[in-house]
Amino acid sequence: MEYTVKQLAELAGVSPRTLRYYHAIGLLEPDGYNDAGYRLYGKRALHRLQQILFFKELGFPLDEIARILDDEAFDVIRALQEHRKLLVERMTRTQQLIKTVDRTLLSLKGGISMTDRDYFQGFQPESHRQEAIRRYGQKAVEESEERLGRLSKKEQQALFQEFHEIVRAMMTYMDGDPGAPEVQELVARLHRWLNNYYDCDLERLLGVIRTYGEDPDFRAMFAKQFHPDVPDFMLRAANIYRENQA
Repeated sequence: MEYTVKQLAELAGVSPRTLRYYHAIGLLEPDGYNDAGYRLYGKRALHRLQQILFFKELGFPLDEIARILDDEAFDVIRALQEHRKLLVERMTRTQQLIKTVDRTLLSLKGGISMTDRDYFQGFQPESHRQEAIRRYGQKAVEESEERLGRLSKKEQQALFQEFHEIVRAMMTYMDGDPGAPEVQELVARLHRWLNNYYDCDLERLLGVIRTYGEDPDFRAMFAKQFHPDVPDFMLRAANIYRENQA
């Protein structure tokens, strides 16, 4: 079945103006036109619009969505699996927050008692410090904080920018060989970058990259700012890097 702009807008819950804008910027092309010159959207466009709305729901900007969807390596099944994983994580957190609201209401009405910690169940942590301590130890975290504290705000911002540059460069090779020299140089660059924070041996390098893929908050950050599959590619590349260094 084919849909006009108005029909697709009603079906997807967006405005006709939005669909026209997506067409204007090259994000969503119609599948054809009818005799009167009106846009027509078929299955291809429906699937692409669904992906656009999924990525928007997860906080991606439109230019990044276009880049991801137009990438020859884009895999819709893999993307849907990642969408599902992130949405389940969001749902779990939302359910916990609802539970905290309900318990707080009952507490205020005198129905139950709550500990001080109970009032904050479900809120996203502001930092990964406790998780970092669990994974790498108190000494490593304190060393990292001490080194970072010696840097000026400008130097800290430069480090932050360099990390983004490394990851975005890594993304350009994701459909290729993780053992390619260009990719291995990026892993080496990330290794040097981590040494700004603490003495980073090969095992710690792998551990940090593994955290990028395993920790829900890191996964959400990579999905929002870069690409959901970047941590997996980085880990494959880092394993090769470790073998080459042995």
